[in-house]
Amino acid sequence: MTALLRVRDLDAHYGHFQALSGIDLEVGAGEAVAVIGANGAGKSTLLRAIAGQVPQPGGSRVEFDGVELRGLPAHRRARLGIALVPEGRKLFPSLSVQENLLVAAGAADRRARGGRRWGLDAVYELFPNVGRLRDRPGGALSGGEQQAVAIGRGLMAEPRLLLLDEVSLGLAPVVVEQLYAALGTIAATGVAMLVVEQDVGTALRLAGRVLCLRAGRTVLTGAAAEVTADAVTAAYFGT
Repeated sequence: MTALLRVRDLDAHYGHFQALSGIDLEVGAGEAVAVIGANGAGKSTLLRAIAGQVPQPGGSRVEFDGVELRGLPAHRRARLGIALVPEGRKLFPSLSVQENLLVAAGAADRRARGGRRWGLDAVYELFPNVGRLRDRPGGALSGGEQQAVAIGRGLMAEPRLLLLDEVSLGLAPVVVEQLYAALGTIAATGVAMLVVEQDVGTALRLAGRVLCLRAGRTVLTGAAAEVTADAVTAAYFGT
């Protein structure tokens, strides 16, 4: 499989604290990869570094479709087709659902001249509740509704790679099941995904491969179907 995203020897720092150390990762076109690990393992930092929200030090390489991303700000990476669905959803509470979706549309204008896959109608078809709530302020939605809007906003950028941070956080199991069913539909269209998730079982059902981090380092990687519960436990806790 041709690598759409290629990460080599990626470090990340917050001041003097090193959050990531020597991370290697590839995501193929249309592939879903799960990133798991305990709180503080560096999972969210990995997504933010790829999206351009954390500085990339010299020696680290992040390539997207063969283009080296060092020095490219987040908005330039979005225009290339990298969309981040952040932890906590980060909607604009005073804007309507539809306005929140349209915020991301500009990132895709250049690439979408041949026709949009993920316009408003497509997002509303994927998430019918979002369509029914299109005029409601983002701050008046439930957690599950906000997460659906956040994913829809990412899609409005016409991503080739969707970075998803803690989709299931704080949500009821039935809502998580619905959201992951939608992610399966998205994956079937050929959008690649890098999914950070605490709900390991749910993430592994979506992903073809898994990467486990502990203290900013890779401690387990492999095909999701071949990763055992004992291996995950050992990777999480270093046993």
